[in-house]
Amino acid sequence: MGCNHGAVTQCYSTNAVSGDSTVGGLMGLNLGDIAKCYNTGAVNGTSYVGGLVGFNHDCIVTQCYSTGVVNGGGNNVGGLVGKKQLSDIMASFWDIQTSGQARSDGGIGKTTAEMQMASTFLSAGWDFIGETDNGTEDIWWIDEGQDYPILSWELPQKTTPQH
Repeated sequence: MGCNHGAVTQCYSTNAVSGDSTVGGLMGLNLGDIAKCYNTGAVNGTSYVGGLVGFNHDCIVTQCYSTGVVNGGGNNVGGLVGKKQLSDIMASFWDIQTSGQARSDGGIGKTTAEMQMASTFLSAGWDFIGETDNGTEDIWWIDEGQDYPILSWELPQKTTPQH
Protein backbone atom coordinates (compact mmCIF):
# COMPACT_ATOMS: atom_id res chain seq x y z
CA MET A 1 0.00 0.00 0.00
CA GLY A 2 1.37 3.42 -0.84
CA CYS A 3 -0.35 5.58 1.78
CA ASN A 4 -2.50 4.66 4.76
CA HIS A 5 -4.93 7.09 6.43
CA GLY A 6 -6.88 4.54 8.50
CA ALA A 7 -6.32 1.58 10.80
CA VAL A 8 -4.57 -1.55 9.55
CA THR A 9 -4.73 -4.66 11.73
CA GLN A 10 -3.64 -8.29 11.48
CA CYS A 11 -2.19 -8.32 7.99
CA TYR A 12 1.10 -9.12 6.31
CA SER A 13 3.11 -8.70 3.14
CA THR A 14 5.62 -11.06 1.57
CA ASN A 15 6.19 -9.26 -1.73
CA ALA A 16 9.30 -7.34 -2.71
CA VAL A 17 8.71 -3.58 -2.96
CA SER A 18 10.84 -0.98 -4.67
CA GLY A 19 10.49 2.68 -5.45
CA ASP A 20 12.22 6.00 -5.11
CA SER A 21 11.15 7.78 -1.93
CA THR A 22 8.88 6.76 0.94
CA VAL A 23 8.94 2.99 0.49
CA GLY A 24 7.91 0.40 3.06
CA GLY A 25 7.23 -3.32 3.07
CA LEU A 26 3.67 -2.70 4.27
CA MET A 27 3.23 1.09 3.93
CA GLY A 28 5.23 3.76 2.21
CA LEU A 29 3.58 6.69 4.03
CA ASN A 30 1.64 5.82 7.15
CA LEU A 31 -0.80 8.33 8.64
CA GLY A 32 -2.94 5.78 10.51
CA ASP A 33 -2.41 3.17 13.18
CA ILE A 34 -0.93 -0.25 12.36
CA ALA A 35 -1.27 -3.16 14.77
CA LYS A 36 -0.29 -6.83 14.68
CA CYS A 37 1.18 -6.85 11.15
CA TYR A 38 4.42 -8.00 9.55
CA ASN A 39 6.52 -7.94 6.40
CA THR A 40 8.96 -10.53 5.07
CA GLY A 41 9.55 -9.06 1.60
CA ALA A 42 12.58 -7.08 0.44
CA VAL A 43 12.30 -3.27 0.35
CA ASN A 44 14.41 -1.05 -1.91
CA GLY A 45 14.36 2.72 -2.30
CA THR A 46 16.45 5.86 -2.03
CA SER A 47 15.05 7.73 0.99
CA TYR A 48 12.49 7.09 3.72
CA VAL A 49 12.84 3.32 3.36
CA GLY A 50 11.68 0.89 6.05
CA GLY A 51 11.09 -2.83 6.38
CA LEU A 52 7.50 -2.17 7.51
CA VAL A 53 6.95 1.59 7.03
CA GLY A 54 8.94 4.15 5.06
CA PHE A 55 7.62 7.28 6.80
CA ASN A 56 5.39 7.07 9.89
CA HIS A 57 3.65 10.34 10.80
CA ASP A 58 1.44 11.13 13.81
CA CYS A 59 0.30 7.56 14.48
CA ILE A 60 1.09 4.36 16.37
CA VAL A 61 2.66 1.11 15.20
CA THR A 62 2.27 -1.68 17.74
CA GLN A 63 3.12 -5.38 17.84
CA CYS A 64 4.57 -5.53 14.33
CA TYR A 65 7.76 -6.90 12.83
CA SER A 66 9.83 -7.05 9.67
CA THR A 67 12.41 -9.57 8.42
CA GLY A 68 12.96 -8.59 4.77
CA VAL A 69 16.14 -7.13 3.29
CA VAL A 70 16.08 -3.30 3.40
CA ASN A 71 18.20 -1.26 1.00
CA GLY A 72 18.25 2.51 0.70
CA GLY A 73 20.60 5.30 -0.21
CA GLY A 74 19.65 8.03 2.26
CA ASN A 75 19.87 8.58 6.00
CA ASN A 76 16.24 7.70 6.63
CA VAL A 77 16.58 3.94 6.14
CA GLY A 78 15.64 1.45 8.84
CA GLY A 79 14.99 -2.20 9.48
CA LEU A 80 11.42 -1.49 10.66
CA VAL A 81 10.77 2.23 10.08
CA GLY A 82 12.73 4.61 7.87
CA LYS A 83 11.57 7.79 9.61
CA LYS A 84 8.98 8.59 12.26
CA GLN A 85 7.58 11.95 13.26
CA LEU A 86 5.16 12.57 16.15
CA SER A 87 4.70 8.79 16.32
CA ASP A 88 5.08 5.87 18.69
CA ILE A 89 6.51 2.49 17.71
CA MET A 90 5.63 0.03 20.49
CA ALA A 91 6.39 -3.67 21.10
CA SER A 92 7.70 -3.98 17.52
CA PHE A 93 10.84 -5.61 16.11
CA TRP A 94 13.01 -6.15 13.06
CA ASP A 95 15.57 -8.82 12.22
CA ILE A 96 18.97 -7.10 12.09
CA GLN A 97 20.57 -10.05 10.30
CA THR A 98 18.09 -10.67 7.48
CA SER A 99 17.31 -6.97 6.96
CA GLY A 100 20.95 -5.94 6.78
CA GLN A 101 20.03 -2.94 8.95
CA ALA A 102 21.47 -2.20 12.37
CA ARG A 103 19.22 0.84 12.84
CA SER A 104 15.59 1.86 12.62
CA ASP A 105 13.68 4.98 13.63
CA GLY A 106 11.62 2.89 16.04
CA GLY A 107 11.30 -0.69 17.16
CA ILE A 108 13.89 -3.04 18.58
CA GLY A 109 16.45 -4.89 16.49
CA LYS A 110 16.90 -8.59 17.25
CA THR A 111 18.94 -11.46 15.80
CA THR A 112 17.24 -14.13 13.72
CA ALA A 113 17.44 -16.57 16.64
CA GLU A 114 15.77 -14.04 18.96
CA MET A 115 13.08 -13.31 16.34
CA GLN A 116 12.22 -17.02 16.26
CA MET A 117 11.72 -17.28 20.04
CA ALA A 118 8.27 -16.82 21.56
CA SER A 119 9.80 -15.18 24.64
CA THR A 120 10.96 -12.18 22.58
CA PHE A 121 7.37 -11.37 21.74
CA LEU A 122 5.66 -12.62 24.90
CA SER A 123 7.77 -10.26 27.02
CA ALA A 124 6.47 -7.40 24.84
CA GLY A 125 2.83 -8.37 25.48
CA TRP A 126 2.03 -10.26 22.27
CA ASP A 127 -0.95 -12.64 22.56
CA PHE A 128 0.02 -16.16 21.40
CA ILE A 129 -2.08 -19.28 21.10
CA GLY A 130 -1.69 -21.38 24.22
CA GLU A 131 -0.93 -18.57 26.68
CA THR A 132 -3.31 -16.33 28.62
CA ASP A 133 -0.99 -13.83 30.34
CA ASN A 134 -1.16 -11.48 27.32
CA GLY A 135 -4.81 -12.07 26.45
CA THR A 136 -7.11 -14.76 25.17
CA GLU A 137 -7.66 -13.64 21.57
CA ASP A 138 -4.85 -15.94 20.33
CA ILE A 139 -3.55 -13.50 17.69
CA TRP A 140 -0.13 -15.07 17.02
CA TRP A 141 1.46 -18.52 16.62
CA ILE A 142 5.13 -19.48 16.30
CA ASP A 143 7.03 -22.62 15.33
CA GLU A 144 9.68 -21.76 17.88
CA GLY A 145 13.28 -21.97 16.71
CA GLN A 146 12.15 -22.72 13.14
CA ASP A 147 10.29 -19.65 11.91
CA TYR A 148 8.93 -16.20 12.75
CA PRO A 149 5.48 -15.58 14.27
CA ILE A 150 2.47 -15.77 11.99
CA LEU A 151 -1.08 -14.63 12.53
CA SER A 152 -3.25 -17.41 13.92
CA TRP A 153 -5.77 -17.04 11.09
CA GLU A 154 -3.03 -18.20 8.68
CA LEU A 155 -3.01 -21.67 10.25
CA PRO A 156 -4.99 -24.52 8.67
CA GLN A 157 -8.33 -24.92 10.47
CA LYS A 158 -7.73 -28.52 11.50
CA THR A 159 -4.37 -27.80 13.16
CA THR A 160 -4.22 -27.45 16.94
CA PRO A 161 -0.92 -25.59 17.35
CA GLN A 162 1.19 -25.10 20.41
CA HIS A 163 3.40 -22.04 20.89
